[in-house]
Formats: sequence, C-alpha cells, structure tokens
Amino acid sequence: GSQGARCINDLAMAGIEKGLAGGARLIVQTGAADYGRVLARVGAGGAAAVLPFHNRVSVLYSAADVAVARAGAMSLTELSYFGLPSILVPYPYAADDHQTANAEEYCREGCGMTMRQGGLSAEDLWRRLRSLLADPGALSGMRAACARLASVNGSAARLIAERLLRLREGGAP
Repeated sequence: GSQGARCINDLAMAGIEKGLAGGARLIVQTGAADYGRVLARVGAGGAAAVLPFHNRVSVLYSAADVAVARAGAMSLTELSYFGLPSILVPYPYAADDHQTANAEEYCREGCGMTMRQGGLSAEDLWRRLRSLLADPGALSGMRAACARLASVNGSAARLIAERLLRLREGGAP
C-alpha cells in the first residue's frame, strides 16, 4: 500500500539477507517512512527494486507473479482486478480486525492465502512464497478465482463492500 507495511518490509529483507529468496526478484513498495531504511539494507541494484510509492500500481501488478500485501479493501479490489495471486498478512491492529475478515473472505474465494503477522517468520513466509511460485496450477487457479471475483456483479469493490456490510450487520458473508 501507499504507506507500506514495516512488518512485510522486514520479512522481505530478512528473506533476502538469509538467502531464502532463491532466484526471486522482488519489488518492494516500502512507503515513504520506511524507504531509506529498506534501501540501506538491500542496497541499490540488489535482489529487490525498492520504491517508496508508485503512482501507477498497474505497472507493479503487471510485473508480479505473486503479491505479499495487507488486506485492506482497496488492495484486495486491485489484486482481484489484476488477477494477482497473493499472500495476505492482515494488519492486526485494524479497527475491529477488519483486515482479517477481508482476507478470510478473499481467500475463501480462492484468490490467495492468509498468514497471520503474529509470530510470522521470514522462513515461514518465504517457504510459502517459494511453494506457491513453484506451483503453476495453484497460481493459475488463483488467477481464475480473481477474475471471477472481479467480474461478479460487474465490480469486485461492490462485492467486497456488500459482504462486509452483511458481516457488520451480523449476517453470513
């Protein structure tokens, strides 16, 4: 997201430093506050392209095979629109833990998988990421699920909003 996520930045950098990335090339959108720190850790021209923010997120999504992201409603809408399989790490301090609810619904649709921030290690994240990248069938299935979600009722944003409203009102998603 535009503000970045320090936890995800740290997991990405730890994976690079520990050699967990293998041949994976990363694009890390750090957010402005974390940009200098992450760039200093990775170095220019390293295993990751480090950006504070990119105004044309479509370029980043189009270049990616998998996203590791928070689970805000707008992020999920963008990920489904671009058909990008994802590993979601919901922000645990979001109001009413809504990002976890978002992630669970999104993953129930088959678009990605969720990993909780609490106790998450770089080894756990990178193991899951490498496994996903090595499974073209799983990636293809997630892309197809994203396409279905993006086209339901003509708008993924509408679908997510309707389901969140039903959840808020105590109904079933």
